[in-house]
Amino acid sequence: MTALHRRSPLGALMLAARRTHGWSLRDFAAAVPLSPAHASDVECGRRVPSEDLLVRMMTALRVPATERDHWYAAAGVLPAALLDAMLARPGEWERVREVLR
Repeated sequence: MTALHRRSPLGALMLAARRTHGWSLRDFAAAVPLSPAHASDVECGRRVPSEDLLVRMMTALRVPATERDHWYAAAGVLPAALLDAMLARPGEWERVREVLR
């Protein structure tokens, strides 16, 4: 089993992006900034990042806007803008709720 397969979905994305940049976990943590232990916990799936931390990580790794929804989904984080839209127009989300039931 490879290192990518042993990680959470978000961890696999993080590891692949770090490798693309040639960064160690310490390099990544310094770029975010956050502690290397916290970065390791998120990458290994032991901690779920807040939306703010997830955005900082994606920014440091230069994740394109077109790929960010995948990162949100992998982290299990609902973007604040989407939540605000859902709360502003709850009637429009009835079809979404039907599908999720």
